[in-house]
Formats: sequence, C-alpha cells, structure tokens
Amino acid sequence: MPTTQAEWGRAVRGFDEHLTVRRIAATWSEMRWMSTKRFLRHAETVAGWMRRDGLSNVEVIRLPSDGRTAFGGWVLPMAWSPRAARLELLDPADGGPRLLADWRTCPHHLAMWSAPTRRGGVTAELIGAAQVAAGASPRGRIVLLDGNPDVQHVIALQRAGAHGFITDFVRTYKNMRDEQDVADAVAYLNGAQPQWRVPARDRGFGFAISPNAGRRLRALLAQGPVRLHALVDAELGEGELPMITGRLPGRTSQELIITGHIDEPGANDNASGPMLALGVARTLARLVRKGWKPERGLRFFFSVEARALNALLNLRPAMFANGVWGLNLDMHGCDHRKVRSRLDFCPNGPPLPDPLMPLLLRSLPKMHGRQWRVGPMVDDNNMGDPAVGVPTTMIGQGPDLTYHTNKDTPEHISPAAVRRLGLWTSALLGRLCSAGPREVVGLARISHAWSMAKLDELGKAGAEPATLRHHVAQERRRLDGFRRWIADEPFPWVGTPPPQLRSDHLSEGEAARQALTALSRELAQRAPSAPPLPAPTDRFAREAARLVPLKTYRGFFAAESLDEAARNRLETAAGGRFWWSCPAWLDWALWWSNGKQTLADIAELLRHEGRPVPAERLVATFRILAELGFVRFRPRLAGSDIRRALRQVGVKPGMLLMVHSSLSAFGYVDDGSAACIGALRGALGKRGTLAMPTHSGNVLGRAPYDPATSPSLVGAVTEAFRKLPGVLRSGHPTHSVAAQGPLAAGLTAGHDASMAPLAREGFWGRFVEADGWVLMMAPQKSNTLMHAAELWSGVPLPSYTVPSLAGGRWSTRVVPHGPWHINWFPQLYAALRESGRLRTAPLGEGEIQLMRGRDVVEAGLALFQADPLRVCKERCSCIFCRSVRAASVSS
Repeated sequence: MPTTQAEWGRAVRGFDEHLTVRRIAATWSEMRWMSTKRFLRHAETVAGWMRRDGLSNVEVIRLPSDGRTAFGGWVLPMAWSPRAARLELLDPADGGPRLLADWRTCPHHLAMWSAPTRRGGVTAELIGAAQVAAGASPRGRIVLLDGNPDVQHVIALQRAGAHGFITDFVRTYKNMRDEQDVADAVAYLNGAQPQWRVPARDRGFGFAISPNAGRRLRALLAQGPVRLHALVDAELGEGELPMITGRLPGRTSQELIITGHIDEPGANDNASGPMLALGVARTLARLVRKGWKPERGLRFFFSVEARALNALLNLRPAMFANGVWGLNLDMHGCDHRKVRSRLDFCPNGPPLPDPLMPLLLRSLPKMHGRQWRVGPMVDDNNMGDPAVGVPTTMIGQGPDLTYHTNKDTPEHISPAAVRRLGLWTSALLGRLCSAGPREVVGLARISHAWSMAKLDELGKAGAEPATLRHHVAQERRRLDGFRRWIADEPFPWVGTPPPQLRSDHLSEGEAARQALTALSRELAQRAPSAPPLPAPTDRFAREAARLVPLKTYRGFFAAESLDEAARNRLETAAGGRFWWSCPAWLDWALWWSNGKQTLADIAELLRHEGRPVPAERLVATFRILAELGFVRFRPRLAGSDIRRALRQVGVKPGMLLMVHSSLSAFGYVDDGSAACIGALRGALGKRGTLAMPTHSGNVLGRAPYDPATSPSLVGAVTEAFRKLPGVLRSGHPTHSVAAQGPLAAGLTAGHDASMAPLAREGFWGRFVEADGWVLMMAPQKSNTLMHAAELWSGVPLPSYTVPSLAGGRWSTRVVPHGPWHINWFPQLYAALRESGRLRTAPLGEGEIQLMRGRDVVEAGLALFQADPLRVCKERCSCIFCRSVRAASVSS
C-alpha cells in the first residue's frame, strides 16, 4: 500500500467529484428551507448514502430540540418548521411593487425561529430604529433596523411589544466583498432572535431584505408613514435535531474524527463540507473493498454547527474516547483559485496543541495555490477540549462573495475545486489511517522541526525566559500528541508471539515511543531556567492562588442558557459582551480548568499566550461561573490534611503499609507527591515500613527491566517514591514493588522474573505473613493484592514472556501465572465493606480506605471458591480469558 502523500494521491484518483457536487445540490435543496422537519428527513437520506458508500455503524442520533436543553451554556434550539411567510407594503407611495419578501421564493427572507403571526397576519406601521432610540414606542409596530441585527436589541424590541423587525444588512469584508457585491443579496439570519430567550407572549418575527430593497423602504419611510402586512405560518416548539454518524473501521480502535455542519441553507456554507467528507469516505471505503487494511478508522459526525457536537460530547463521551485527531471541513465548494478569501487553518487553543498543524501547513497551501493563514480557534474545534482529548483542525475557505446570503447556490460550486480538495483530503486521511509506528515518527519529525523553528523565532524576538519555558512545554505537548497514535502491541502471553514481537529486541511501537521521547528531550533542552514567580501581593492575586477550578462540562462555553441578569453579571465581570460563544481567553482559561492548577497558574498561562487577564477579572468571572455551575472549586489539601485522614482511618506507627495512590481524586494537594510521602512516613514512624507498587510493564517488545531506571507506570507518587534515597525496589520486570523501612530488604529480595507476580514465596506472600495493610489513597479500582486470590485459589492463570539482559546479550524469560482483568474487584470491595473489614476516612472530595492484607486474601479466596471463572470478563475473547477458560475446562 502507498506510504507517501504522493503515492496516496495516485491511490485516491477514484474520488468522484460529480457525485459529490450532486449531493451538495441535493443537500442545499432540502436545507435551504431551514426547516427542522426537512432536516430530519434529509438526515435519513444522508444516512442512506453513508450505508451505500460502505460505512458501518451508521446512526441518526436524535437530540432534543426544545430551547432548554443546554451543555456548557450552548442551548439546543427550538424546533422550527416554516410553511409560508410574506411581507407586503400597503399602498406604497412610489407606486412600486407591494411584495417585499416571500419565503416561498427566497427562504432567506424569513429570520430563523420567527414566531407565527395570528391567522391572516398582522398589519402594522413601520418605524425606524433611530425613532425607537429617540423614545418612540415599538409596541404594535415593525422596526426597521440599522446595521447588523443585535440579539439583545431584537429581544428588547420584542419584549417591548414590537411585532417584529426588518433588516437590510448584509456584511461586507475588506478586500473580499464590498457593497456592490451584495446590493441584491439577502442575508441569512440564524442568530438574531433566539426565541427560547423570549417569553411566548412576546415572540415576534424577522424579515431580511436586500440592501437595494432597504434603500427603497427607507426612502418611503422618509416621505411619510409606511404600513406593512406581515404573515408568518410556522411551527415553533419542541422537537428533535439529528446527528448523523457512521464509521469506516480500522484494525485498531483508534479513530480519526471528521466533522462538518449540515444545518445551514447554503450550498457552499455548508452543504459542501459534509458532502466533501462523505466523498472522501466513499473513496477510502472503495480501497478497503480492494484489500486495504487501515490501522485506524474514520468516524464522521454531521449536524448543527457547534451546538449539536457540544451536546454529544456530554451525552455520549465514549463515542470520542478513541479519537486521536479531528478534522472539521467548512466551505470547500468554491474555486479556491478564484475567490478573494483566504484558506483558514484553525487549530485548537493552546491547552491541547494540534500535532498535525505543521504537516497541514506544509502540504495544503501547495495544493491550494492561494493566500492562507493560521486563524484563531473557532467553535468547530470543540473536540479539542482537553477533557475530550481529540486535537482538531478546522479547514475552511471563507467568507466568499455568497457567504451567508441567498446567493450561495449550487451553480457557484466548482467541480474542479471539489476534486482538488477531495483528492488532497482523501490522500491525507488515507496516509494518516495507514501510518504505522515508523510513519508516526516521520510525522513527529515534521512537527518537531516546526516547533524548533517556532522556538527560534520566540528567542530572536526576545521572549522572557518564563514565556519561552511555557512554549517549550506547549511544543512538547504537541509532539506528545503522537504517542496516542502508537497502538499497544498484543500482550506476549506464552505461545507463538505475534510477528512484531518474535525478535528479542524493541518492537516497532516501543522503538517509536523511544524516538518520540528523544525528540521531546531535544525540545526540553531549549527551555531556559526562569526564576520562580513572586508571592502574590494584592488581594485578588492571593485569592487566585487559592482557587482551583474544575470545569463541569465538555466543549466550549456560551452564555445562551443564562437569564438576562446572570448574563449581564457575567459580561460585566468578563469585560465584554458575549454573542455566539465567549471571548477566546475565557474558553482557554476554562479548558485549563482541569482541577490541577490554580487560577493564578491559569493567569500566568494566559499571559504567556499574549492574552493577559487581570487577576480581579479572572476571579470575578470564575466566581460567577461557579455560582452558575459551569465550574466548581476543588479543595486545597496540605500534608496536615493527609496526616489527619491517616490517623482517622487507623494508620499507626510501626505498621507495614502498602499504598496505592491517585492524589487527583481528592483535590489539589500542595507539594503533591512530597507532601503525601512525608505524611505517610510521619504516620508510620521509624519502625514502620512503607511500600508502593512500581509496576513498569517491561514485557516482550520493550527494553529489559532495570530497577534503577525503569519508570513506574502507576502514578506520580510511586515514581517519586522509588527515586528517594534508601528506597529498595524488587527485581520483578512487570510488577515490581518499592519499599522503605525495617522490613524493606526482606520483602523485596528475590521478587523477580523467576516467580509469579503474586507468588506466595515472593513479596506479596511475605507481606501478608508480616501482617501488612493496604491503604487505598485512590478510587476503588486497582489493588494489586486482590490478584493474589486468583493465584492462591488455583485459578490457571497463563504465563507471559519478558525480555532479559545479561552480559550485554538479550534473551527471554517466561513469567508464570500473570494477572490481568480487574472486573471482579468491586465484588471483593463490597464483601470487605459488608463484613466490616474495610475502614474509611474522608479526605477532600473522596475517602481513603484501609484493609488488612490477610482479610483481602481470605475474602478473595471465598469468592473464587464459589466461581473460579469470575477472573474472566463476561463475553471477553482476549487471549487471557481464552487461556483461563480452556485450562479450566481441561482440568
């Protein structure tokens, strides 16, 4: 199969731009009416296309469309299906035509979510916005607006009794389109009157007319009174919005996620985006039928711009769990080589840098051949929220001459432009879906070179050391984004190892990880030393240093769900009005609100990104967001809090204590690992022995285990503990244990690859015999000692293979009886709790749990006597479960 972009370009020549253009036209013909009912109907049509094109797991997800359901402040709009709308002049003084607007001939004439008039319509006087501003009442009248319709102004007019509004505004763009280009155009009004923010009795309508028609209407109004007749027949209420999704599966569970909104009434904006994506899916599915086996799959989502995807991120987060990168396609139907607009690359905000931006910037402009820019983060990037973790790029071409007007029709779609971008996107996604470990490293080298150049520019520009350190960290995060692209190799249970693991050396995946680590270290060397931040002096800076925010939703933030009072308070605190979403600095600040850094930390991050926000503003804004439920403040814990909880749960001096830890479960711990280890050592005293798991997973395909250098993979506290002076670490290559204290040497000696990880003659058997206790400073999940019950009850656990290094030569060793699944642990925790053998004490947002090791094993043995196969997951067909079931049957 092809590997380079050029080879993929030849492989995807079957892209069918003519079918794509026909589907753009078909989508436009349905969506131009801006009707929820038509949207639902067309969603089923698109789902049918997806199935016909070879996608699987095709589904039309129904989201509530009620004007109430909201996620992150984004409201899912009310269902709206217009049937007719007309606006007429009564007895025009100039003798000209009476008809000003007719929805049936031009759906753009009617503003979205216009409320229906009474049967037969309403007759009312026209009044100018300037007259209203001067004190004239809009009650019972229709208001002719000046300039771009402002949401707050329109809502105020409706609440003041206006029947509705008229606008002749069409936006112009410097060097892209001017007034003469839009003189006869009618604007698309999709946000001027969100009726869910207006009481039902006050809801009105809106009409859009062209600037030329507006000039005539203003001239008539200047001559004397103007009377109008308006009729709107529309359904406005509760309903459903569709989200269309489908997959092209890959060999692994990893996915590239492609999105595009399909709700807008234009052919270019935005029937072209999702239909181009569907053309790419069709092209790649054809290659699959010919024998191509992609490593990672493609998943597609098409729905309402921003709002629907934001809703799905919160309603079905599991659908995004396997995403490694996202691409949003927006406005790609016009000839890129003729329009005046630029091609925009809009990456994530800095909390989750986009690893593929360097590749896109290097390749697409060459194909495009026109001006391009890296634009700001937009609301189509919402999968890039670190809480979701799918770095996403939006690629869009706009605005063009027809943008957001009735002129955006299929005749402006260029088959040649669709083909150019379709071939490029098909080749790009094919290449990315196929990239193995070596190719991933190649992509990472492109990103690394780009990052080094960026750091050079910052250095030449005289960036302060702290800012340069920040950007080094950001570029390392960009590079680390490729780690998720490297799938884990199958676990090397005894038998015939998978082909990629048969040699006694690093697997391709592990070699790739090490190459990424080397590149990251090279970036780290560019970080200068910087003095620590000075202690905060003013009141708000001190308060910011105490507050640790945690965002309570996924995706972007908007203020749509707020009432007027709350919205005004928030806008005052944030220092600006919100419209479609919110200021970029606030979204960035919220994305950084992960419960692991203070508001002072976040303020410093914003400063390094060139968006400084005063501490007073940040504190005031986040206080209001907390009141409204969009964030919560996590408790700040110190070593004294941990010591208090240890005393309460029953930890005593002289104990032998095994600790599993995850401090983030409890809050923000000052001094983190050091505070935790210090509290534990203090509670145990000199006669006590402290132990922690330091599992490293050095299985076949990875480097041989080295107790001094192999990092612990089970938490920051364990990694810090194993590095402390006087801590001993056992020699087991996958399930090592570290200990410090009088019993440490006897416990860790001999615990190596010659024995099962939980062998009675190894660490854990000695631990139980010495009356050891287990402390869970973590959620009830993994507790290594619980696995002892599997082995000690005689369950036939399979063995596995590990690498070994002796005298400079690699070899392999077989480790007997390896543990695997933990699906049955909740049952054991429940048995311990019910029998009173589980002690608990509160700590911050959670609780710590203490249990005697002997009790854990006895309760586990009782469970396995009743059902030895509970060690297997139900309906699981992994090699571990298959091996255990087969051994159990044969015995």
